[in-house]
Formats: sequence, C-alpha cells, structure tokens
Amino acid sequence: MSEPRVFVFRNGYLQSHNGGAGYLLPLPVDHLNAWDNLYKSLTALVKGAGPALDRLKSDGVGFCIHGQFEGETFTLIGIQDADAVTVTLSAADPQHPTTRVDTNALISLQKEVEKLRFVSENNPIMIWTIDQNARITWANGVYRERVRHFLGEEATRSWPIPAIFPDEHSFAIGRRRRRLTEGLAPDDVNQWYEVTVTEMFDTQKCVFAIPLDKVIKAEAALRDFIQSLTKTFASLSTGLAIFDRTQKLILFNPALIDITGLDAVLLAQRPSLAVFFDHICNLENFHEPEAYRSWRQKLTNVSQEDTPPPYDDVWPSMDGQSLRIKVRPQTDKSIALMIEDVSPQIERERYYQNEKKLFQSMWDLQDEAAVLVSDNGTLLGMNAAYVREWTDHNSAPKLGSSIKELVTIWENLCRPTSFWQEITAYFDQGIRQDTVTAELLRISDRKIYIRVITLQDGMIYIGFQNDTQNAVPTVGLRNEAIQTLTTLS
Repeated sequence: MSEPRVFVFRNGYLQSHNGGAGYLLPLPVDHLNAWDNLYKSLTALVKGAGPALDRLKSDGVGFCIHGQFEGETFTLIGIQDADAVTVTLSAADPQHPTTRVDTNALISLQKEVEKLRFVSENNPIMIWTIDQNARITWANGVYRERVRHFLGEEATRSWPIPAIFPDEHSFAIGRRRRRLTEGLAPDDVNQWYEVTVTEMFDTQKCVFAIPLDKVIKAEAALRDFIQSLTKTFASLSTGLAIFDRTQKLILFNPALIDITGLDAVLLAQRPSLAVFFDHICNLENFHEPEAYRSWRQKLTNVSQEDTPPPYDDVWPSMDGQSLRIKVRPQTDKSIALMIEDVSPQIERERYYQNEKKLFQSMWDLQDEAAVLVSDNGTLLGMNAAYVREWTDHNSAPKLGSSIKELVTIWENLCRPTSFWQEITAYFDQGIRQDTVTAELLRISDRKIYIRVITLQDGMIYIGFQNDTQNAVPTVGLRNEAIQTLTTLS
C-alpha cells in the first residue's frame, strides 16, 4: 500500500475511490453495497474498526485508529464533512515516525479539531479534565474565567490551574450536586452546580458543571409554597382530601376527620374513593341519597384512563347534621374531595322559609289586596286578596313580572284614568313620595282606592281597597312586617 486508500460515501453510496479498491472490496465494485463490504474487510484488518465505523455512520463521530496486521502497521481515519463520509486506510513504516495520509482527509481532520476546540472553548457550561492525581490538565474558557474571577488573573498563568470545587480528587463517575469552595463566591453568585464526571480513554476524567442557582432558588420557593399551602390546608374548616389518578387517598386535612368522624388509621391506609364513601355510608347517622347510588355505579365503571364524573350533594343525618359533599375531577386524573358541614346554613334557610310562610299567611289574612314591588319595578309578592280581586287562579302574574305588565292588567280592568301614567313615572323617573293615593273605578263602576307606599330599601307596597272598606285605611301589616317579607323574598 504505497498510497492511501480513500473511499467517499454519500447516503451509503460509494461515490468515489482512488483506485486499488480490489484490495478491500470484491471486484467488480458494488457501489450500493460497498459500505458493508468495506466494513467487513476493515474490521478483520484493524482492531476496533467496527465500533468506530458504526459511530461514524450513525452519529458522524470521526476517528483515527492505529493497528497492525501480519507485521504491517495501518492507520485508519474516518471523518464526516457535511453529507460526505470519507474513510482512509494508510500503511505506516514502523521505522519512521511519519504516516502517509490523504491530504483531503488530513484537512477534514484539522477542520474537525478546530470545530471541536471552538465548541468546547465557547461552551456556556464549565468543562475541564483531571488526571488520576486530581490535577486539572485542561479547562475551557468558562472554567478559566471563573478561576480568574474568584482567584485573580495570575491563577490561570501556570498549570495546573487551581480547582474551584472542593474535593475534586474524590469525584467519582456519575452526577451530583456540588457547591463552590466555601468563601470563594458570594452566597447569591454561582454557588451550586450539577457536576457530571465521565471517564476518558486515557485514565483521565472529563467534568461538566451546569449552574443550578435558579433551580435551587426555585426548589426553595416551591418548598416554602408547599409549607404555606400545607399550613393553610390544615387550618381550613372544610374537610379536604386528594385522591391520585388511581383513586387512592394521598392527602387529607384534620377537618376531614372532625367532620366525618372517620378513623385516622383508616385514612392513613390510603383507601380508594369508593371505599372512602362506603365507610361514610356505614356510619350510623348517615344514609346515602338516591343520587349517590347512581353516581357510585358510574364511578365503579370508570376506567383508569377516563375521568370520573363530578358529584355535588347534601347528605342529611338523623341527628340533624348535614354534609355538603363535592367531588371535583382534575385535569391530571386526580380527584379533589371537599366535605363541609352545612348544618347551620340548612337550619338558617329552614328558619327563613318558615318565617316567610308565616308572614305570607299573615299577609293573606288582611282584606286589602296588595302587591310588593322592587325598586326597579319587579313583582316580589302578592297576597291572597289580590289574587281574588284582580286575577283568576289560572292567570295570576308570576313573581318577577314587571310593573308595566301589572299596570296593563289594572288598566284593562278599570275605567280610563291618567293615574296609570303616574305609576309608570313613579318607577321610570325614580320620583318617590311617602304615599301616593288615588280613587279608581272598575269596569263594573265599583269604586276602589289605590295607594302606593315607599318602604325601606326602596321597596314599593301597592294596595287596593274596595269602596265598602274604609277609604285609605292603615295598612293591614306594619311596614316592618312588610320589610321582613321583602327580605325573605
């Protein structure tokens, strides 16, 4: 082999060679399968050629391998330049320190070395190598800049340069977090790094250090947030529980135990959502509502990939306690459960409903037909006398009807009068007087009296009295009672 053998491939196709291919490839040369044939020849000729060629083809990693075969010394070079892969095999004279190498291959190798040197030198993370005595044998620009920044310009003018991480001699292969040597930098400047140590081919170690200051601060902020959230979580009066995507209990607060009376040991065993509800149903005071049974059936049929249906209901107990139970599926398939003791609200609502019925009954006892209208002219209530006097039971106005709808009913049942325009202006223009009265005639020529009274909070009481009653008597209910009815409505 007086001349190097050069093979140039593009996309696995042998594009060119410099002759003498029959030494390594079967003749005639099959350009489509030349790579495989060359691979077989070189792996048999040069030790380590197979893995190097594989990396060259798959990842574009160049190589230069020296080997011997039957007393002959060979140099095998593989490089990639853009889409061209070049493989060069040269014979070397063991008595001379030089090797004949293809000029193009040598230029490509020089370019690759320059490229790698530029990338390593300008890499934003620190990279350096250490020998088996923990001495730094090479460092890139960022590492040297850090040394100059912390130790001064003189520190980088002689080798080996100082180490800025403690105990570098003990760095083992792998990944770990390391802090700069104590006192080397301020607490808030590049203190923490993720250090990765890899073993090199010549018993040295290559070390990479990625800054972790922002990660450390983010982790600290996250811990503080979780602690604050945990404290808030524990102090809530609402019982909260979190189930993971497999519907297993993973978190709960003390209020859940206080409200439900469930055993803390049971909850610590991480029961499923279905088992959790089964234990609530088994409590002596609670019996699940009918809607829960349908939801429970849906829950058992939900696969792990699907989202369970939401649930919201109030569970009453025999001793008067009422629990509002909400189940809210989350986007990550987890489930949030909220249980609140709503007994006071239920009792208060029941009280107001009874009060409302009581005042409505009292209002229905008075002879004067009356309606209660809001400040913006919306019907809030009417008594039985009004229903008898102005409507039949099939066409009684609905709560929420407007004052214009009511005036239309009254106007159709009475003789023409300008008073209806006054009532409309009373609401439209916001003109308010303590009491407005008028005398009207029904179509049947029966005389009636109407009065409009402004109550507290702008509510309007409109009453109708027959001529057979005393003209414009006092209101059957006191203003305070009417105001209470307004509040309850």
